[in-house]
Amino acid sequence: MKKKMGLSTILFLVGFFGAILIGALQYFDVLGEKAWIPIFLIVAGIVIGVMNVKIKERVPVALATLLLGASAGVLSQIPSVGAFFEAILTKIAFLSVPIGIVVAFMILYERLK
Repeated sequence: MKKKMGLSTILFLVGFFGAILIGALQYFDVLGEKAWIPIFLIVAGIVIGVMNVKIKERVPVALATLLLGASAGVLSQIPSVGAFFEAILTKIAFLSVPIGIVVAFMILYERLK
């Protein structure tokens, strides 16, 4: 049976691939450093976190967000391609860290209920 893609899944995919595209465009200086881009990605991450994360996915999502947020600057040490990967992972971190924060609040709320 095929699984339907809901609005939240589409929003996540658009946000994730959009963050990759924005990171690549900013690395090649096509887009430049715009102040609204991180704000847009943060707000999109909050919306995705509220709409998309199911109960059984909360711990893996929180772990993945921690890893993505922490690894954003590490890849810059790779010669020639490190800065490119860092630009992309930084934008993904702008999207994923707010998802992790929303999930953390959801987990805390469930534990304190």
